[in-house]
Amino acid sequence: MSIKNIEFDYCLVSMSCVYSPVSIGLCLCRVSSGRYLGEFCPAADQHPILLNNGDIVLSGLDLAASLGDRPRITIPTPLHRNDNFPMRSIRPDDIELAAFIDHSLLNPTATEEHVSRWCDEAERFGFASVCVFPVHVRQAAELLHNKRPAIGTVIGFPTGATTSAVKLFEAREATENGATELDVMLNLGWLKTGRTEELHREIAQICEETGLLVKAILETALLTPEEKRIAADVCMDAGVTFLKTSTGWYGGATVEDVRMLKEITHDRVGIKASGGIRTAEQALDLIMAGATRLGTSRGPDLVRQRDTISSSGTDN
Repeated sequence: MSIKNIEFDYCLVSMSCVYSPVSIGLCLCRVSSGRYLGEFCPAADQHPILLNNGDIVLSGLDLAASLGDRPRITIPTPLHRNDNFPMRSIRPDDIELAAFIDHSLLNPTATEEHVSRWCDEAERFGFASVCVFPVHVRQAAELLHNKRPAIGTVIGFPTGATTSAVKLFEAREATENGATELDVMLNLGWLKTGRTEELHREIAQICEETGLLVKAILETALLTPEEKRIAADVCMDAGVTFLKTSTGWYGGATVEDVRMLKEITHDRVGIKASGGIRTAEQALDLIMAGATRLGTSRGPDLVRQRDTISSSGTDN
């Protein structure tokens, strides 16, 4: 059976990618017929490709043969560290910026017209997802049905100070309305007073009951280094797929925080840098530091800036 004729969304891949600064073991990737975004490591034939339905197992070279010499793979989300593979060098020119971007529309004045525009841009630019308020999830899911971008929304946003029952209801409703990714704000009061068991229970229940990709928002600008470590450990143990730096309401992502989270996580989960990302250079610096997603409302501008930089470099 040719893999070109198989309908699927995600697969698990053991590989290293030229555009990721991390050494990747087991990764969550989207495979598509879009632009070439990555390549298998030389030993790819030793590491199986597992489609999410569990029905098909192919080696890296089998997949490469099916798709041609350059298999098309979007940006990975590290799930487990694999120390058997050395970290590959990465240059900014290797990075396909659009594939990292969660195209965020978290302005309280957002309208249905804005949601339509954001969804159109997410598909047109090849962004990883759109991220909208829960009230807009159903519309986004309808507009992006059977299209590449994921549907993200926020839970307990932006303070995290709602009850666990309310957050769980929000998460369930968002799932029913078509969300595929949840950005969940932590209860920082619990974190700061040592109520880590309750924090763990709240996040774990959302992860388990929805079965969706969950990004825990730490709000790093409000935390001490030790609190960041505790929050990261609790959330990883609870089953999140990403740690997200910020809501953007109390300060934005910094290279230092991304580096710290990368050190804490050992590539076991992805890192989403969010808030205050205004330039392509800043976006690339965050990726080089270890970010595997970028939350921003300026995605189209960043891609255009990047294209301008690339064109200037070619002209020179």
